Amino acid sequence: MKFNILEKDSWETLILKIKDFNHYIKLTKKYGKDIFYIQGGGGNTSIKFENKLYIKSSGTKFREAGSDKISVLDQASGSQLYEPDFSNLKPSMEFGLHLEIKSQYVFHLHCLRSVILSVVGKGNELVDEIRKFNIDCKILDYHTPGKDLAYAVRNLNSSLRKGIIILQNHGIIVFSDKLKEIEIMIALLEKAANKILLNLNYEYDSKILVKKPTQNNSHSVFRLPKDINVSELENYKNYLFMPDQIIFLSGKI
Repeated sequence: MKFNILEKDSWETLILKIKDFNHYIKLTKKYGKDIFYIQGGGGNTSIKFENKLYIKSSGTKFREAGSDKISVLDQASGSQLYEPDFSNLKPSMEFGLHLEIKSQYVFHLHCLRSVILSVVGKGNELVDEIRKFNIDCKILDYHTPGKDLAYAVRNLNSSLRKGIIILQNHGIIVFSDKLKEIEIMIALLEKAANKILLNLNYEYDSKILVKKPTQNNSHSVFRLPKDINVSELENYKNYLFMPDQIIFLSGKI
């Protein structure tokens, strides 16, 4: 990928930009290969450089992340820019929340354990657990993805550059100026969520999904059984369905 070389940029600065970008791509791929963080084409990540927002393109998958699947926006206006080596696809529909949060890195994931806790009314317990690590953590009521969610994030009126937002029935937003802090916060969130679920004797059951390893075993594909029909859904009435599973089920109900 190519970045514009500004007058104040030294070669060291440019190399650092590329190094940060490559680390960001590597981390995006890492979460994209784990069903407990990302399902299907869900979620989005972004990185900011010199008043530009580089964000996952709409319809692309975390595990396939690369500059050709990253859209570029002007941070001030939100308008799309078309730069060499980057995607001409539309940016993720969640680009608004990435613009509202001023940290260099923003990761929006669909962490299953955190979503389950918000669904069963235990989201505040998760917030309390995370705050024990001196991490700012808030829970946000459900808002329609896109503009509504971006406005809700804006109305938090937070000037913090590091923290976690738990989205009711949706997922999480983790933001920081350091990628290492992103990794640490997500790991702590998963640890805390798992602890609460175990105390509640809850265990996420993914039997509704069929696991199909890929040829090179780089990731696993999870799909609904092809023969599932409306009458069979009665057998799954006690299951917890996640947002992306509902999307996959929409043609069957």
